[in-house]
Amino acid sequence: MKILLSLLLSLFVGPSLAVESATSLFENTAATGHYVLSAEQWARPRSGQAVLAMPPVRAAVQQLLNTPGGQLLIRYPGGDEGSIWAEELQNWLISLGIEPTLIEMRPGSIPAQIELQIMTTASVKE
Repeated sequence: MKILLSLLLSLFVGPSLAVESATSLFENTAATGHYVLSAEQWARPRSGQAVLAMPPVRAAVQQLLNTPGGQLLIRYPGGDEGSIWAEELQNWLISLGIEPTLIEMRPGSIPAQIELQIMTTASVKE
């Protein structure tokens, strides 16, 4: 499944852009594995290609694929609107090849943003 998603990233985003963009994004946030998706970024028309092209989503997925035993935590704003937004993001990720068991959803981010965080067994113990 991870190979399929890697191929999709390369096809949709382009091999050089996927590697170059992910590399620069990882330099800024890879140490924490924490990415922020704003409501403004999400408000654009969506397709599989558009979702994977969103820098925080692309970086989080790429890091998830490169983290053995990793899990993606989606922390979203509370309320109906936040729940709908998070569920839509989760559905896009699943349709693009992320195993549902690798995604955990929790309310609690600040309004107008979703936080994507890569969790590992080590980060859960901390």
